Amino acid sequence: MRLAAALRRTDVTLPGRFIWQAYRQVLGDLPHSSPFDKEPLTWRLYRLLGNLDALAEIFAPLTGFLSGDDHARRRHQLAAKLADLFDQYQVYRADWLTAWQDGDDVLIRPHGSREPIPEAQRWQPALWRLLVADIQIPPVKGGEEKPPFEKGGLGGFIKTGRLGDLLNKVNSPPPAALPFTVLF
Repeated sequence: MRLAAALRRTDVTLPGRFIWQAYRQVLGDLPHSSPFDKEPLTWRLYRLLGNLDALAEIFAPLTGFLSGDDHARRRHQLAAKLADLFDQYQVYRADWLTAWQDGDDVLIRPHGSREPIPEAQRWQPALWRLLVADIQIPPVKGGEEKPPFEKGGLGGFIKTGRLGDLLNKVNSPPPAALPFTVLF
């Protein structure tokens, strides 16, 4: 009984959300939530999946799943699974997302080799590009570089050099809202 009461007070945060919150705490100049968070991504994908018939043949594997009875339920299930997949890619495969966004449909292996994505999976980079275009990230003021989450989701911080900003702030005293143990 005590264990159940203790577990009710547990706040479980997925990796992507945790990383975004840490970036927000340290950098301070980011929106409250990422446009690539899993929940808004689910609903954005739900909407986009409703228009796939009019799009390229590349989405045939997805439209095949969506055909049949209970289209709305299937579409929501698929949107949730795809949002989860892209959420994981943002944390563990940001290099893939960055390459896909740049029009390079490859899988980048741990040792750095680049392989063409299998034909049956080519819908993934195409769908990622649709998502990024749909999000319509506002332009940055004053001609600065693009927002870090524009390239490769959360992994964009590393690619755009914002990781250096983060590390510089980590070497300073931690903000009051972020425990010291999280930073080191």
